[in-house]
Amino acid sequence: MGSAELSLGRILGVRVAISWGLVAVGAFFTLTLALEQYPAAFPGRSGADYWLAGVATTALFVVSILVHELGHAVVARGDGVGVAGVTLWMFGGVARLTSLPRTAGSEARVALAGPAATGVTSGVFWLLTVLAEGSGRPSIAATMFDWLARTNLLLLALNLLPALPLDGGRVLGAAVWGVSRRRDTGLLVAARSGWLVGAGLGLFGIVSVQRGSFEGLWAVLVALFVLSSSREAERQRRDRKSTRLNSSH
Repeated sequence: MGSAELSLGRILGVRVAISWGLVAVGAFFTLTLALEQYPAAFPGRSGADYWLAGVATTALFVVSILVHELGHAVVARGDGVGVAGVTLWMFGGVARLTSLPRTAGSEARVALAGPAATGVTSGVFWLLTVLAEGSGRPSIAATMFDWLARTNLLLLALNLLPALPLDGGRVLGAAVWGVSRRRDTGLLVAARSGWLVGAGLGLFGIVSVQRGSFEGLWAVLVALFVLSSSREAERQRRDRKSTRLNSSH
């Protein structure tokens, strides 16, 4: 494990780590919520209420990411795919696999396990929102659970975009692999789709930033991440193809 990661031990038998980058982002997020967002939305409460809500929101958001990645890891192990562990970082998380799924069906199951877990998480937070709103008065807890439910739903939609390394891209690759009987063909189609999706996200982010939306900056960062990952996937495909050709001579 690298020095840029903080080990959280094992959960469900899976080694879990969190990057220091996510710790820094989480700290900034907590400060923003506790000192600005919650005081503005619910004036007159004690400082302890705002800090408790800020820490709880950040912690539950990180737990949401963890649940998503554990979904991948648990299903991967069930399909006989080696799992080195899970790392949570600024753009979400990654399940580190030590081997590849052997079939297109297995690839699709592993890819879809994360979004399925996120969908369940969003539903749980929605139910908690309904329960917290039972008093009929606006509350910090109801606002927190509502934000977590909506954010997980947004992450679900984002992860299903057909672009590597997002889960939707892996599902697309698995579908093409199943039809063509060639893993490389599925990878190529998913990578090329990633170029299109990344370009679209980047354009959306730039327009949003120009209109004063801070969220647009995240869209640009995600777009750069998608474009970089798609390029790397194509490079790996070329390297494997070159290796096979050289070994056949």
